Amino acid sequence: MSRLLRIAHSPDPDDAFMFYGLSQGEVTIENFTVQHILEDIETLNQRALKAEFEITAISAHLYPFVANHYWIMRTGS
Repeated sequence: MSRLLRIAHSPDPDDAFMFYGLSQGEVTIENFTVQHILEDIETLNQRALKAEFEITAISAHLYPFVANHYWIMRTGS
């Protein structure tokens, strides 16, 4: 059974580049179905406060407010 993994990020070129392999099916994660959510960073910040996604891009200043729900990825800011 496949689990849903929602990855939320901006449509900006740097985020698009980081997630290209996943979004194009070139990279897969066993037992997960990946769903990409594209939003502007302010919307992602607001939705992160509600812990809506498994993985999300946020502004660096927001992290202390969501640290109980999210970790900074090794490739993150």
